[in-house]
Amino acid sequence: MGGAYGHMAHPFDDYGLTFGDLKSIIDQGLQGSLDKEEDVTEKLDGQNLMISMIDGKVVAARNKGDLKRGGMDIHGVMSKFKHHIPTVRDAFVFAMTDIKTSLQRVSDKVQKELFNNGMNWANIEIIYPATRNVIDYDGGAQIVFHGILKYDEGFNPRGEIRGGGKKLATIVNKVNGNIQKKFAFKGPNILNMTKSKDYTRLRGKFFSALSKLQNIYRLKDSDEVSLWHQMFWLEYILAGANSTDYPNITDDVLYPLMKRWAFSDKSFKMTQINKMKVDYPEFVDWVRATEKLDHVDMLKDNMKPFEKIFFELGVEIMSNVSNWIAPNPDKTVQQLKKDLDSAVKSIRAKADTSSLGKLNTQLKKIEAMGDLNKLSPTEGLVFKYKGKTYKFTGFFAPINQITGLMKFAR
Repeated sequence: MGGAYGHMAHPFDDYGLTFGDLKSIIDQGLQGSLDKEEDVTEKLDGQNLMISMIDGKVVAARNKGDLKRGGMDIHGVMSKFKHHIPTVRDAFVFAMTDIKTSLQRVSDKVQKELFNNGMNWANIEIIYPATRNVIDYDGGAQIVFHGILKYDEGFNPRGEIRGGGKKLATIVNKVNGNIQKKFAFKGPNILNMTKSKDYTRLRGKFFSALSKLQNIYRLKDSDEVSLWHQMFWLEYILAGANSTDYPNITDDVLYPLMKRWAFSDKSFKMTQINKMKVDYPEFVDWVRATEKLDHVDMLKDNMKPFEKIFFELGVEIMSNVSNWIAPNPDKTVQQLKKDLDSAVKSIRAKADTSSLGKLNTQLKKIEAMGDLNKLSPTEGLVFKYKGKTYKFTGFFAPINQITGLMKFAR
């Protein structure tokens, strides 16, 4: 996730989904049927890399700039990571070495079909025990082929090869006879899902929580989540106008301001607002002050009720999942709890208290999600809904933030 691959959204991150869609995802998740469109796969906590083939040569990318430049060969990968800690450098260089050795043995026809001479890129995860992030997979080194994305001329994703990750892993292993030196090659880790034993109660609980949010602005199941943001900002702007000298704000000012702050649509210029200074000096001062606020943080705060619902839902769904890639799930879960406890104690013991606020925020998220005994040995799961890819992460997100605070504080 991130880098060349791009951002993978939680369901509540997609403002184009309707409230009915969110309820459908809740229902499918609790029924264990998120695999209606494609297999549900594991989201892994490794090192991400994009791989392609151009003119018969294997190339790699870590970001969109790498994609546009045609990727890096093995020497480029060595150069990019030469100043990183040795284990991280080794993970990428060894992975690139094994991938190069393997893919160059694949037929030209298959190379063209899968990679389209650099227009298709495989999203892979490098699981290298020496570079453990949060999840301890407690096993050998693996390269997991998640899937193959198709890009347009501007290197914007425009689709994917269905089942591309599984297909690529199968072809490589068949052709090469496992000649790779450091890594085992695998396709996406497909998860087994079951229906929640407390399905009826949990469905009612999550539906009720979502309906309460809808009722704040009288939104219907057919309304998109984007309308929630619109209503929030319209209410915010109306309150600001009423508190100044412009209580009868007109729609030609109200709605363009809403678009500017809710969706970063800057077509309504501040120069236009400044021209109103003569008639409405207090309102213009209020707008200028609001313009300086962190609208991204305001958006995050506005989404916290949705985040709470879907993080807790993720915990419930993942507690009914099996076939995680960790060979010893119980041991991995206990290590996660141990790392969390150690991080919390370490941060609280620091003379520098600057991280305590962030720590308490993440601990409240964990508390809100419920029983930590439902912690899963994974970063999360990935599923398709109406052709789009989404994730559930459960406890992982706040644990990752907390352990990251400990590393940063060292």
